[in-house]
Amino acid sequence: MKHFFLLILVYPLVAFSQKQEKIYIISKDSIIITAHNYYFSDAAPVIVLCHQAGYNKLEYQTIAPRLNKMGFNCIAIDQRSGGVFGNKPNETNNVALRKGLPTHFLDAKQDIEAAVEYAIEKYKKPVIIMGSSYSASLAMVIGCEHKDMLAVVAFSPGEYFGDKLNVAKQIKNCTLPMFLAGSKDEGKAIEELYTKLKSKDKVLFIPVGHEGRHGASALWNDNENASEYWKILEDFLFRYK
Repeated sequence: MKHFFLLILVYPLVAFSQKQEKIYIISKDSIIITAHNYYFSDAAPVIVLCHQAGYNKLEYQTIAPRLNKMGFNCIAIDQRSGGVFGNKPNETNNVALRKGLPTHFLDAKQDIEAAVEYAIEKYKKPVIIMGSSYSASLAMVIGCEHKDMLAVVAFSPGEYFGDKLNVAKQIKNCTLPMFLAGSKDEGKAIEELYTKLKSKDKVLFIPVGHEGRHGASALWNDNENASEYWKILEDFLFRYK
């Protein structure tokens, strides 16, 4: 069944990027998903950016503009499983709570799927998903399920869903290009997922000389080792421009 999506351009938020706009996407259960759209060009590839637990789209407030300058369109979404971050609410989470809907990790899968379908419809091309922590795992699963995917970037993926979803089982033998990264402590768990993939282009980065960071926060400006993550990520992403 085809789902239709509502796009409302409100205003540019010049504090982050002159090209950033707030948009709204309708999820499969009619929840309004709030997102920030960072437009580069119609011809450019697009990355759907998904935050970690307890966060919102502002996890990417410094990451998305850099990706945008690299030549990527970006859509950073509020998933319903999240919270206050950067002194701003998670607007999708607020809508779900008002409607009495569950906001567990797995409930956010439909939000990511809706954002992916919106991006495909808007740009008429396969997309890249970037996930952080629980959403990294969902990005991997969705990427392997969806036919119109270009690649997945997964920061700190893991088995976050108990007996409701086994990520390793879902991604086994998947051939989609993937970039996996995380902190030193997470290395073993991430490597176990990495070995399940049959991708011709798959990258695993776990820091050696330092602990690293959990999730996409590894790319934040306040991480003194962010340049290591960025260098390897850029090398991967530029293969899909």
